[in-house]
Amino acid sequence: MDSSTVRVKIEDLRQVANLLLDYSANCHGEFVDLEGTHFWSLAASDAFDLQAQPELTIGSVSESWQHLAKMLADNSEMVGYGLVWLADILRAAGNQTP
Repeated sequence: MDSSTVRVKIEDLRQVANLLLDYSANCHGEFVDLEGTHFWSLAASDAFDLQAQPELTIGSVSESWQHLAKMLADNSEMVGYGLVWLADILRAAGNQTP
C-alpha cells in the first residue's frame, strides 16, 4: 500500500454511516425530500486525476435512487457501482441536513 492509499475498515465505514443517518433522521424525521434533481458528475477516471481536464456530465438524483430501489427490491441486482449511486443520494441529503 502506497502513501496515496487510505485504508478504511468496512465496519468503521458502516458505523459512521449509521451515525450520520441517525443524525439525519433526527433532523428530517422518517423521510428526506431531496431537492435539486440534477447535478454535475465526473467520470471516475477524471474524478481522481488532478492533471486531467475533466468532462462534466449531468447526473440525476431520481435516476440514482431508481437504481438503488431496484437493489432493495431484488438484491440480485446488486452492483458495486451502487456505492456511487448511494454517494449521489447521500450528497444530496447532506446538502440539506444542518
